[in-house]
Amino acid sequence: MRFLLGTVLKVRKLREDIAKAEAAAAQAASHRAATDFARREAALAGRPEPGTAEASQWLAARAALLTMASDVAVAREVAVARDADAAAAMNRFATARREREGVEDLAQRQKEAELREREAAEQREADDRAGARLFAAREDQS
Repeated sequence: MRFLLGTVLKVRKLREDIAKAEAAAAQAASHRAATDFARREAALAGRPEPGTAEASQWLAARAALLTMASDVAVAREVAVARDADAAAAMNRFATARREREGVEDLAQRQKEAELREREAAEQREADDRAGARLFAAREDQS
């Protein structure tokens, strides 16, 4: 049983390590997406409205603003998606950690049970020796 628990524990630790790495990567991607969104949003906010210049210039400036606004919207969608990915990865990591801890607890209880059994066996052996000595002593007195 102990060998099996050790193997299961190694697998659970490996799963936890993988989930931890995935969670870290997802959080980094989320941070990058949020930073990109903030940068694009700031660039759009800092862009002045087109003036009353020539119509073709006004249309070109307006098209550029609309393109930037579209980029900001896409960047926001990406940031929201990456944030959801990071939350899901953290949940998988938490689940993997709980699974590992459950197996560790089981392994610890198994060790404690084996120790109690070994101590009980040693105590029985000591009691048997003491009983044998007492029996021998009584035989010698008879």
